[in-house]
Amino acid sequence: MTHRILRTAGALCAALLPTLASAQWLDYAQIEGSANNASVVLVKALRDGELTVVPALISATAARWEDGQTVAIGLTPRWELAGGEHQWLVGVGVGANSYRSRGGATLDEESSLSLRAQTEFMGPMPGGSYYALLQATTFRGGAFAAVQYSLQGTPLALETSYYRETSYHAFNLGLRFALPVDRWFVRVGATHDDRTRVYFGVAYNGF
Repeated sequence: MTHRILRTAGALCAALLPTLASAQWLDYAQIEGSANNASVVLVKALRDGELTVVPALISATAARWEDGQTVAIGLTPRWELAGGEHQWLVGVGVGANSYRSRGGATLDEESSLSLRAQTEFMGPMPGGSYYALLQATTFRGGAFAAVQYSLQGTPLALETSYYRETSYHAFNLGLRFALPVDRWFVRVGATHDDRTRVYFGVAYNGF
């Protein structure tokens, strides 16, 4: 791991401390970075006290890579299509998005409202449990896919994800380690776009 990656990891952990102090206001928070990339994900579930209703999600995300960056906020109502041991959720919502290029000879900027959709699958499987998420937005053809396999009886989970928009795409493969602090995790692995680098992240999952 290069010194630059270590400095990035340290900065990400420091940036997470305010969120840690007020984690009760969020249901999911994730900060991740590598030598040239960084991302932040914040999610709040709008619960109305009725546990049988799938809550809508308010989200705020930001991502930055070598030659671009994007910020988005969104509201996504969700519904359960299948329950029981294996659960299937779908969501359709709206968002506000912004994109800005970085490091090029000319500045490219774009902002607009968008439609978004997502689907989630979760349940048990041999030796552990799975969670899968697929998301898409009309803004710059954005798409995100993630799959997680948690190993039963261990603090480990295997993770893989793919992110795409008009001018960028990246593939991640890594491990998630549960911390002694309840609901907190460390994430480490490799990210590949035009080259491969180590990434490091911290996540809080209150779902």
